[in-house]
Amino acid sequence: MKSLVTLSIALLGSRQAVTPPNALARRPQTNRMTAGDRAAHFIEQVRQLRQQLRCPTFLDMVPTEYRAAVIAMADSAFPTKGAGRTLEAFREDMAMNWLAQREAFESFSQELGFQSINYLATSQADGLLALTVNGSLIAVSSPAADGRRGILYGRIDEREDTNIPAANKGNLRTAAISGERLQTTIFTSSKIIGLATSPRTDLVEMQRTFIDMRHTLNTIGQTIFVPAWKGPKGRD
Repeated sequence: MKSLVTLSIALLGSRQAVTPPNALARRPQTNRMTAGDRAAHFIEQVRQLRQQLRCPTFLDMVPTEYRAAVIAMADSAFPTKGAGRTLEAFREDMAMNWLAQREAFESFSQELGFQSINYLATSQADGLLALTVNGSLIAVSSPAADGRRGILYGRIDEREDTNIPAANKGNLRTAAISGERLQTTIFTSSKIIGLATSPRTDLVEMQRTFIDMRHTLNTIGQTIFVPAWKGPKGRD
């Protein structure tokens, strides 16, 4: 998992994983920062790092191997989200959004009791949370009694914050590896840019985690692309 802290040393690389004090079975008490405040915090981190690195643009901060994907996402969304911006400015907003969401994924997953990793074997029974380069969130539970895992897969889209996908039953086809596609018996994702696990996590807990994480990541996009957004009543 490449973080903004690591980027300040080199734009490529991985942060050392830190084992959280509690597994999700004993879900840690998260702080009372609202989703809006948390989004503002990560956006500001990205802005400060750009100044520290003296990068001409936010797009320059995106690792080279992912830059084309970020540009493609911006170009695809520009006709519907780019009102009042030039394409160049919208690409910058998309890059800032991408960077802030990636940092938020790593930080908030640890707050929820997960450990950032680079690899999970198919034989390991841990629950899994993953963020993809194209802006999707994946949650995979530990195997149930029948050996199958509950799997949730949905896009991070500030316009659909309350649309939670149904859980499907399946398994990992191959090991989950940061920087590679996640292959399950149900789908194959785009490349993973964030990967975190927690021991023995059932489907109900993974659904809660998926909802909390996607709301946090959506709010970053809402803050950047829709400044007047106030958030669904009761979610903050």
